[in-house]
Amino acid sequence: SSTAHPISSPVHIAPKKSSSSSSSSRRAPARVSSDTPPGTPPDSPPRYAPVAAPAVSNGDDLLHPTNPWAQDIKKAQAAVARATQDSPVNNVDYSKLPSNSTMQAIAAQSSAPFNAAEVHEERLRELSGANNSKTKVEELLPCQKCLRPFPLKDVCFLDACGHSFCAMCLRKPILAAVAKNKVSTLHCPLPDGTCTQPLHQAELRTLLTSTEMEKYERASVRELIDGDDRFIDCVNPKCHNVIERVVAASSKTNKKEKDGDGKLLSAEAIKHKNLNRFRCRECHTEFCCQCKATPYHLGYTCEQFASYKEAPHCRFCDEQIKKPLKTKHAAFSNVCTNKECTAKKKRSCVKILKCGHACRGVRDEQACLECLVCEPAPDAAQTGDDFCPICYVEDLRSAPAIKLECGHIFHYECIRRKVAAGWPSSRITFTFLECPLCSRHVSHPSLAKLVAPHLELFATIRTKAVERLKVMKQTDVKELTDKKSEYYNKPSKYAMARFCYYPCYKCKEPYFGGEKACGAPVQAEDFNAKDLICGACSTGKNQSCKKHGKEFIEYKCKFCCKTACW
Repeated sequence: SSTAHPISSPVHIAPKKSSSSSSSSRRAPARVSSDTPPGTPPDSPPRYAPVAAPAVSNGDDLLHPTNPWAQDIKKAQAAVARATQDSPVNNVDYSKLPSNSTMQAIAAQSSAPFNAAEVHEERLRELSGANNSKTKVEELLPCQKCLRPFPLKDVCFLDACGHSFCAMCLRKPILAAVAKNKVSTLHCPLPDGTCTQPLHQAELRTLLTSTEMEKYERASVRELIDGDDRFIDCVNPKCHNVIERVVAASSKTNKKEKDGDGKLLSAEAIKHKNLNRFRCRECHTEFCCQCKATPYHLGYTCEQFASYKEAPHCRFCDEQIKKPLKTKHAAFSNVCTNKECTAKKKRSCVKILKCGHACRGVRDEQACLECLVCEPAPDAAQTGDDFCPICYVEDLRSAPAIKLECGHIFHYECIRRKVAAGWPSSRITFTFLECPLCSRHVSHPSLAKLVAPHLELFATIRTKAVERLKVMKQTDVKELTDKKSEYYNKPSKYAMARFCYYPCYKCKEPYFGGEKACGAPVQAEDFNAKDLICGACSTGKNQSCKKHGKEFIEYKCKFCCKTACW
């Protein structure tokens, strides 16, 4: 009677010697079972406990599920079918390959473990050698995953377990693991999952290109970092620095600490800061290693900061609103009761823009300011998150703002204070009227009354300066005739830059005090306004020239009595 072996037993796969003398193909390595007695040759079949084979009535019953060889037979038939289509061998009559009943007879007479794929392969070699003894035929071995037959030279045998696969079936799971940074889970890809032997580095270097191997090594490092709490990635996407967490021997401290607003931090907030606040040494980004918030939420734990962000905040100070302000305007529904915020509310526009956000402009404007909350246009010069170019303390949307005629945006209160302060020293200058970003004179309906008297004074001094330039016969100087000069054909600009004018304390009119090159710079605290008196008022009499009026009544030098130059 025939004997069978348990289907769970390991299968001995070793290619037989070809009957063709011309065949010298590479042989699969021999495997010796742990059950093989000592002294047994390597190519001898391993010993297994025989069991009775099920009764088989005919060849068709070989494929019945109860047949322990049915799975091997199906695989072998599929391999032969693919071989006829994908890897045909010349001059082979595949109709002469053994049938199911022949396989049964061969298995019944053999004491070795039955392997249908091996029977088909051996018969294929015999037929090839019989039909064409002069043709060198490569030995074929099916991949244990895709079951397609491959020449032995193209089959990869894993060192750890001895299973054989084609290169494609090994590369695919490796590259997928690299993409997911999960390379530590790589093992033998046997379909039934019973083999968990790892893949060796030498095998990986054989299967992967140099670029793919570099990606594998980076994925291995990334997996190590992600799985270890001691290593933290910088949250800046442009920075790839890895920071190692070093916990102090004791995170307890009795030292009192304050936040940016001067408020004392709680013991819980101090402990959280000591454990989770990091600053990257490469890009200097400060962040929380737990919630990845940047900058670090000083004074809050991660849970408290998440609750803080979800709560309503004041549109001006950004503090959490605990008690909303009572108002009839929807634009002020998110304003707190702080005094500074209440004052800002009185100057703010009450309109709601089409986008649904409150206007960040000033009250009673004919045209509302563009939204400073929505995502700005790609070519926008300024956004709501930008600091005011004058105060550099708050962003533009934290206070009522205006857009000047030149197109630049400032806090209304900042630009108003700048204009109201006037010139800073004894000499009259007009830089306070210039936009800090483009040097053009500021112009906005809300500033019209404040700017008007200064513009009038500017026009008066400019007229006097040009007239003095003509009297001094300086209209043809090099600065005005040289095309490369910034004053070329600009006599008014040149005269304003060359001559100094001061406000007379008595008559309040500007008077000429000399050329800029003659006097030392005077700081704001170095002069007394009562000392600034024009030449006409200094005589004590209301004197005036019939031709030039009081403009050219000058001081004399206290040493030589000539006209003073300063």
